[in-house]
Amino acid sequence: MQASRWTFRPTSVRAIVDGVKLVVTSDLHVDPKGRLTTRARIDALARAIADESPSLVVLAGDLGHSLRGWELCLDAFRAMPCPVAALAGNHDVWRDRAENLGSDALFTTVLPERCARVGIRWLEGHTMRFGSVAVVGSMAWYDYSAVDPTVTVSAAQLEELKRAFNNDARCIDWPHRDTDVAQRLGDALVAQLEELERDDEIAQVAVVTHVPLVEEQMERRPHDPTWGLCNAYFGNLTLGHRVTAFGKVRAIVSGHTHAGRRANRGPIDIRVVGSDYGAPAYEVLDLREAR
Repeated sequence: MQASRWTFRPTSVRAIVDGVKLVVTSDLHVDPKGRLTTRARIDALARAIADESPSLVVLAGDLGHSLRGWELCLDAFRAMPCPVAALAGNHDVWRDRAENLGSDALFTTVLPERCARVGIRWLEGHTMRFGSVAVVGSMAWYDYSAVDPTVTVSAAQLEELKRAFNNDARCIDWPHRDTDVAQRLGDALVAQLEELERDDEIAQVAVVTHVPLVEEQMERRPHDPTWGLCNAYFGNLTLGHRVTAFGKVRAIVSGHTHAGRRANRGPIDIRVVGSDYGAPAYEVLDLREAR
């Protein structure tokens, strides 16, 4: 085991004055069998995050393999000295044959219930407020809009090709089309942002999603056509256009791709958590309260 695997590189370690310190981690992939990310590594991650003295920790999806992996991950964060919120990722809604649970049941009922049991907030559809700062989140979902522009394949073809390039096609058993899931979750997130935009007590909003939303979060490999096609299942730029239209949005943080990213678009701080299998990571954002 390499020591670097235990080294977590936060974006910021500044003390917060009149502000909110948001820590986001994702793609932890806790595996009860220890083949991917072990519970010991997640415990070490949780200790490193606690040392940041965060105001809020968000677990942004792909937390575990199987429901047991999800529960082990949540358990590692239940003693955090601040509120903790969680979102599902695509791996989290893979059907669990051992528990005889399908994807719909996991997303709508089981995962939220498991969060409630250990005092962790299910962030999908909820808003967390810290003075003039609000944090909202969604699993979001890919709608094929992030496919590389050079890929001349229709949306219908991308839907058909998914089984050859993405395990979600074989492991998720809900009857919904990707574009329908993306639309439903996107509309709900936008409705939250519309409400916050009208709220005079909120000055800035951080948006946390599992699936990336904006071009700055995408990894482009111009000479790899397979990767370019797979980007169809890695982002939702349609939703990103809607989210970035809101004047109070100051941060967008996502996971899913395992490719860390940091950028700015005007006042919006844009991140992708760089976790990979066996190598968890996190991002720290300083959100200033309005005076």
